[in-house]
Amino acid sequence: EALSKALELQPQRENTHKYLVLVRLSQDRPQEALSEMEREPNPGWRLYGLALALHALGESEKADGALAELIETGGRDMAVQSAECHACRGDADEAFEWLERAFDQRDAGMVLMAHDPLLTHLEDDPRHAAMMKKLGFRD
Repeated sequence: EALSKALELQPQRENTHKYLVLVRLSQDRPQEALSEMEREPNPGWRLYGLALALHALGESEKADGALAELIETGGRDMAVQSAECHACRGDADEAFEWLERAFDQRDAGMVLMAHDPLLTHLEDDPRHAAMMKKLGFRD
């Protein structure tokens, strides 16, 4: 409701559609997530959301294309998001490779790792605990 109100007040605000995508995906409503992402004005965030929504819809080839373009055009600035996309796909090795890049780059998104629902697929992997320790979230 708050995100819809934010869009009503500022329809071209960046990131609002991205957050709606995450909400719709958590509600298992991937088609609505895809519709939201197509309206995201920021190209990097749009590719990120498209990669997630298309994957959730089972459109692997299109999801792969969106993720590849995200990495090609925004790789350095979107390391955490690339990790999230790989984690959602079940590709832990790639996800941790991107998380290491994010850590090395001091990506601000790393501060959310302890509560990132898109990274929950990684929690059983020992590399997750090691990264949490490296970030200072665990002893």
